[in-house]
Amino acid sequence: PYDRMRKLFRRISADDFTSNENDKPYYLMKQMKQLSKIDSQFSDEHKLYDFSVLLSAGYETSSFAIITALYYLGNNEEIQEKARNEVNMILNDKENDIMDYEDILKLKYLECILNESMRLQPPIPGFGYEAETDISIDGYKFSKGTQILFPLHVIHMNEEYFPNPSAFNPDRFFNQNLCEFDGAFMPFGKGSRTCIGSRLAMIVMKHILAKILYYYSWRHEGNKDDFRVEVTIGATVKSPVNLTFLRLPKNKNNDYK
Repeated sequence: PYDRMRKLFRRISADDFTSNENDKPYYLMKQMKQLSKIDSQFSDEHKLYDFSVLLSAGYETSSFAIITALYYLGNNEEIQEKARNEVNMILNDKENDIMDYEDILKLKYLECILNESMRLQPPIPGFGYEAETDISIDGYKFSKGTQILFPLHVIHMNEEYFPNPSAFNPDRFFNQNLCEFDGAFMPFGKGSRTCIGSRLAMIVMKHILAKILYYYSWRHEGNKDDFRVEVTIGATVKSPVNLTFLRLPKNKNNDYK
């Protein structure tokens, strides 16, 4: 697969884009080419690696985040309906159900739902960092070069930042700058090595959930305590997620009956 991606990348990269100046699928490649002009060390191999990460590395983690969001919304009908109303405000004014980038950015509450889902069930269990200098934290001393693991399941349950931390409450994030959580919430990591695809992942997840909310309502069937997640390098849902979906009827104006 990597060899095929390499060939595709080189074929696209060789295009001078003169006939595709406004073609959105080529936008990423155009930006990478521009970066190459600024930074001569940004080689084709660097571009290929970043391109591969953006397209493939977030597949499992994004899928996990969407599944957990569906689960939590299936257990919280009022929150689900509030999210649906936000989606309807955008799509009901359109002649079709196609959302563009600007539409997706407007889905603020849906982003809160995804953030709260990732707080409770982080797709990645933790991140490793290396101490650049000798440091002391709350009386614990760490020598330069010490490998330090940040377990997100612990960090994301900090009651100082998240009162009643076990509850699913997307309103925690509404009108909040994520920087205000000061490292208490970091599903994509933090600092200079934060996930390169975090913005793309959020856009994709919001788009998928918005379409599901627009066309379906659903509820979770069964005991909430049966929901189980296995954590290794990443997180995987290990129990059946029994959701019952109901297709929402529309009239010719695309409004709900």
